Amino acid sequence: MKRVDELAYQMSHLSPEEQELINVERQMQEELMADHMCVERIIDEFIDGEETKYLVKWKGLPYSEITWELKETLLNTTNGVESIDEFQAREARLLEPTKTPEQQRKSFLMKGHRALTSQPAFLTGGELRDYQLAGLNWLIYSWSQDHNTILADEMGLGKTIQCVSLVAYLAQTLSIMGPFLVIVPLSTVHNWVKEFAKWAPQCNTVVYVGDGVSRGVCR
Repeated sequence: MKRVDELAYQMSHLSPEEQELINVERQMQEELMADHMCVERIIDEFIDGEETKYLVKWKGLPYSEITWELKETLLNTTNGVESIDEFQAREARLLEPTKTPEQQRKSFLMKGHRALTSQPAFLTGGELRDYQLAGLNWLIYSWSQDHNTILADEMGLGKTIQCVSLVAYLAQTLSIMGPFLVIVPLSTVHNWVKEFAKWAPQCNTVVYVGDGVSRGVCR
């Protein structure tokens, strides 16, 4: 109560503009705290008898701030149920048969795969434009030849989507489960994560950034 009274006293001696600035800052802080109570992803599961705990990364916090939480606690959070379902789906995919790039590249060449004439069903983010589908075919062909490539389209023509589509194709069509390393400028990381979630939600996208502790958790 004393702190509230002190704040009220301070506010009464501020101009309307200063009061508005403080209120905006307070609202931003409250929104930030709300984000920290939202599950970004579940990393691990621990079952002890009838008790289940999940290792949780919270939105807006680094991997070094992960915590173990009871399942019952997560069920009462905004996206707890969805996060548990996503974790279990990722774990199930780990049991699926996988093949090496070398095996599939050799098989790809022996079978003489033809270019895609329509968008694969596993690309769920929308409809690829003709030139994006052509770009995907070119990336697939270059991969089959073990050639490095550069997409030199102008900005805004969907190079990110084409790259995401290639990763999804290798995983879904050729059963190459990775890992796939995508190195991008830090300022574009959020957009890449968003496009993977939109176009290839079946991919397990992990942002490998932060201090040594956070990167260790990612590994």
